[in-house]
Amino acid sequence: MRQKAVEEAVAADARKLYQDSAKESLDCQKVNENCYPEHTGHGRAVAQGAYRPSAEELQFSSAETPGSTPELSGGSMRLRGKIDRVDTAEHAGQLYVKIVDYKTGATSWEPYRILSGSQLQLLVYLSAVTELFERQYPGKQILPGAIFYAPVGDAFLDLDKVKNRDDLRKAKLKELMPSGLMNSDETALSLLAGEGEDAGSFLPLKLSDGKIRLGENTVSAERFLKLQAYAKEKLKEAGEAILGGDVRALPLEEDGKSSCEYCPHRDVCAFDAKITGYRVRQNKKRKAEEVFAEMDAALNEEVGE
Repeated sequence: MRQKAVEEAVAADARKLYQDSAKESLDCQKVNENCYPEHTGHGRAVAQGAYRPSAEELQFSSAETPGSTPELSGGSMRLRGKIDRVDTAEHAGQLYVKIVDYKTGATSWEPYRILSGSQLQLLVYLSAVTELFERQYPGKQILPGAIFYAPVGDAFLDLDKVKNRDDLRKAKLKELMPSGLMNSDETALSLLAGEGEDAGSFLPLKLSDGKIRLGENTVSAERFLKLQAYAKEKLKEAGEAILGGDVRALPLEEDGKSSCEYCPHRDVCAFDAKITGYRVRQNKKRKAEEVFAEMDAALNEEVGE
């Protein structure tokens, strides 16, 4: 089926873009290989867990998800986006949602980056899908199951450590394992990982005596809601700053990397940290519990508690 889908897509391309050269043919071959479910953590999770694909490239906008869009004091904000993939699993009248964003580069889930506003994407997606599904499935409770960045591409392996096909499979799963946050509820984890004892080989989970051990990658549904609320506040903060005319150059540095590195305007920006008045925002990596405590304090201050 996988190979047939690739062949049909190539045949349907009227411009013959995938048949022009050996490179395009190789790309098609890679797509075929990388879609093999046993070679990706996400594929194994779908095969072993209860989640099934619900939507792909799901588009949303503020008109459809007004509750997920911040209200600004001096104007309005309009959000729109396209979510790579949404999977769902149903249990006892509850619909669990899993958000998947495919990444070709090295992107990992880092809670401390929510504080700077540099990693709000998955949380905004989750809020939008929750609002959409609450209208689409009025009789069901919509709950967060997981949010993932899922790597796609080739797995680069040390073949000296690969002795057999099983070693190869495990090495590929580890290299292409998704990164993200999961609902810590026992039912939610069971729907996600299935009943097998090898969930830690294809999901960012740790197991002890065959049982899932909760850690920084697993949080309660209540914590998911707080994270979503904080992400919404960060969006509001950015919107208010834009409307207020704040156009200062304030590059962000996280984990030793500066936002200036990939900025297309760096040659005309004239930013120089050595000049008085210019500064680089620093966001240091810290444990999830410290991040959550800082978020809670900010949210309590916002509501005046």
